[in-house]
Amino acid sequence: MTRKENKAEAPENSEEVICRAQRLAALRRIMQEESLTAVLINGRVHTLWLSGFSGTESYLLITPEEQYILTDSRYLEQATQQASKFELVDATSGHLPTTCNLINKLELTRLGMESAALSFGELIFIKENCPQVVPVPLGSELSNLRRIKDNLELQNLRQAFALADEGFRRTLSFIKAGRTEKEIAATLEYNMRMLGADGPSFTTIVASGTRGALPHGVATDKRIEPGEGITIDFGALYAGYHSDLTRTVFLGEPSAEMREIYETVLKAQLHCQTNLKAGMTGKEGDELARKVIEDAGYGRYFRHSTGHSLGLEVHESPSLSPNNPDSLPAGILITVEPGIYIPGLGGVRIEDTVILSEDGATSLTELPKELLILPT
Repeated sequence: MTRKENKAEAPENSEEVICRAQRLAALRRIMQEESLTAVLINGRVHTLWLSGFSGTESYLLITPEEQYILTDSRYLEQATQQASKFELVDATSGHLPTTCNLINKLELTRLGMESAALSFGELIFIKENCPQVVPVPLGSELSNLRRIKDNLELQNLRQAFALADEGFRRTLSFIKAGRTEKEIAATLEYNMRMLGADGPSFTTIVASGTRGALPHGVATDKRIEPGEGITIDFGALYAGYHSDLTRTVFLGEPSAEMREIYETVLKAQLHCQTNLKAGMTGKEGDELARKVIEDAGYGRYFRHSTGHSLGLEVHESPSLSPNNPDSLPAGILITVEPGIYIPGLGGVRIEDTVILSEDGATSLTELPKELLILPT
């Protein structure tokens, strides 16, 4: 059953309405290029991006003239409020059967499908119940639409970074000898939530002492000891958007070797961030940081790419990577996060997220990066 009468109209001149209309227009240009009669969206990221609906189960069906959201009784009111520009279809009797009924009613044939989200079982069901449909997989065609963030996205991302920044500042005084990595991670996540975050962007990494050699060393019951480095990789989730940053701090005076490693990573991070700009290839951007670390003799201990884009997902394309020969467009967000990880000793990573332009890179975080030694 279609429920047009319950649609709550948002102000036509609001930023959100304008941005979502632009996103739908961009999708419809792809539909025209691919000669599609409609596009079926079921992934949560693109559902939120196109419609504003944040529920966990729905389908979007978008034609050249109309857009429908199909969901069940748990989410009908939510969809009415969040996806006001979509025609709401009650799919309580079954999401996929209701979607197929609508596909057949509209006599759709060449149907774009979200290849990264649609399961094999869903595809078989559609083919059996909509025999006239020719499925056309859409992958990068969709994700590329989200590379350049619009004004609404940038507002949400800036807030996500502000919450992460302040949450980290409030957590520093909690870091003492005897605290566990899990306690530090929990306190940081609590602080971000109390400031207004919807949650952490990802599982918070707190890796201390020799565990700092693990690039993805999620927090454990290990207790912090004086003199240890503590790498904290974290972010705040806000309105579906992720921030991502890393700082390495020391509890008490670090060893001379760890101080040298920190200064090397900081030099690499600053050199990359200062010289990175749109028009470079991802490989060239990666090389800005990697060469500094290699010249210092730590090249084999830099074990990952220099950066990645982010937004509604923590890891999006493009990347700063030795394997990326493509040019970086103006307007993208990308992390700059070199690191050195030495087994049996520890590690250091420093990460900011920047917006690229032809003139350079502008950081979204205001956290200082100089060596920080906390009192024990």
